[in-house]
Amino acid sequence: MGSKIKLLESELAELREQKKTAEGRERRRLEREITDKEDTLDDIREFSRRIDAVIQRGYTPHIDDGVLINMAPLWELIPSWKAEPKKCWERLERGDYDWSHQAMDHWPERVLEKCKTNKSYAIAHGVDGK
Repeated sequence: MGSKIKLLESELAELREQKKTAEGRERRRLEREITDKEDTLDDIREFSRRIDAVIQRGYTPHIDDGVLINMAPLWELIPSWKAEPKKCWERLERGDYDWSHQAMDHWPERVLEKCKTNKSYAIAHGVDGK
């Protein structure tokens, strides 16, 4: 994404330079184009920030967890389908799905503690008998 950001910054600099000498209709066209590119640049920077946050948390999909639980850590990246994954993420944070591998990935201490008293969780996470 860094290369796309640099490209847009370069294009914006060029448009701003052109605007300095433009007049009338051409100046207004450049102003609209600058505004559009600035909006796009802001969106890309925000998306990049959100992706970096997911990367920092860590993410590994687990087929046994199902689609919704696997999408929960990515809820900020999918605005068109945000509500359900966000609710699922909140439930994961609360500990409602500690049987899932996503829970173990993000809160291993809590999940391992529950495995001590819940044999199903222990089996699911491969820690039974430990």
